[in-house]
Amino acid sequence: MIVVIAIMTSLSAALFFNFRASSTNQTARNQASSVIISDIRRAQTLALAGSRYSGQLTCGYGVHYVSANSYSLFVITDSNADNTCTGELTGYTSGASIMETRTLPTSSIVIRQAFDDIYFLSPFAKAYIGQSAVSNVSTQIILQPEGQVDCVSNPCSTISVYTSGRIDTSNTY
Repeated sequence: MIVVIAIMTSLSAALFFNFRASSTNQTARNQASSVIISDIRRAQTLALAGSRYSGQLTCGYGVHYVSANSYSLFVITDSNADNTCTGELTGYTSGASIMETRTLPTSSIVIRQAFDDIYFLSPFAKAYIGQSAVSNVSTQIILQPEGQVDCVSNPCSTISVYTSGRIDTSNTY
């Protein structure tokens, strides 16, 4: 009887800790997804507001991939000082100003691969993905636990951003 109780206790503990680790990864991916989506919406809102950056007219705001655990919010200002933003680029370049570099909220979750720049042109927040505004163009930001090989047999979260401004999220388990 004591042996049966010991075996049941061991199995219960193993299942409990596996379940807890699984839900923690899901929670961490959800948290990282929420932060990234919030920053994309922040760039979009700043572009809609047409706010100035360091006293200069802004042409738009965007999000740029930096590394597996960080990305930057950037702004492009009117370098011609003609208040039209004519000829300005629609994505991150050396002329863009980094407003903030963000690190994912947990070190156990990483961005699987580089994603195309997401840029919103002021004042209408027209979206550009990788400097393209063609409809139905999108970029995917894939989040996964660090050290994971693929998303086929392992959990991942995908954020899809479209030139229409739509943002979708999906999870694989």
